[in-house]
Amino acid sequence: MTYEELLVEIKLAKANGKPQEKYEKVVNFLIRQRYTLAEELAIQRQREEKPEEFDAYYRVCEGAKAEAKSLLGLDR
Repeated sequence: MTYEELLVEIKLAKANGKPQEKYEKVVNFLIRQRYTLAEELAIQRQREEKPEEFDAYYRVCEGAKAEAKSLLGLDR
């Protein structure tokens, strides 16, 4: 899915009154822009051995959640 396709889905979700249902999908899409699932699992598995990598990953995830809430209008 492209970012443009995601924006169309968000607009449709807002129009249908179901933005919360799209929240997890948007967060996942944004995280996948930076990490594959395999990379994500490796970072989580090595959390104690590589805390700097985990901290960077955590910040990406929190940023994705904030951006998703903003895109979907859930931050109001």
